[in-house]
Amino acid sequence: MKNAFDRLSADLPTWEGIKTQPGSFGAVEFHFGHREVGHFHGSSHADLPFPTAIRTAMVAAGEAEPHHFLPQTGWVSLPLR
Repeated sequence: MKNAFDRLSADLPTWEGIKTQPGSFGAVEFHFGHREVGHFHGSSHADLPFPTAIRTAMVAAGEAEPHHFLPQTGWVSLPLR
């Protein structure tokens, strides 16, 4: 069975309108049009954008961590399990 990173890396580019490109610090970014919809840092974690209210609720529930570089935004970091 593939890990989450392998499955997502293979599946996301097949979605209509999703394109990949190299990101900072070795990340792989996923874009829909000109908007980044998230990126992976290898198989360790994904960084994803949400409205700040949703990000706050996810962090409060222990479902995600604030993004390490943009902690006051809607971005979260999720470990890939």
